[in-house]
Amino acid sequence: MNNSLDNMLIVSGIIFTTYGIFSLLTTWNSTGSFEWPTVVILIIGITLIPVGKMIKKQQLKKDTALEILTKKHNNGEISDEEFNIGFKKFS
Repeated sequence: MNNSLDNMLIVSGIIFTTYGIFSLLTTWNSTGSFEWPTVVILIIGITLIPVGKMIKKQQLKKDTALEILTKKHNNGEISDEEFNIGFKKFS
């Protein structure tokens, strides 16, 4: 997954959450009930935000590991074989 997907999930989560909150506020009636699709939209929005952040965090860890691996390989600290194994693991 790339960063554009991560950002898309986070932005979609914010949009869904905002829409769900405003829908709840505008459809709430005097009996205290509301339409269930609004709740589903709100739950989807609340779920997408942390998922996007988690994916972004994992991708950052992979990128950092690959950067360190490449630096060690360029400095001669690890062999080509070790580099290839590490590269396959983190890419």
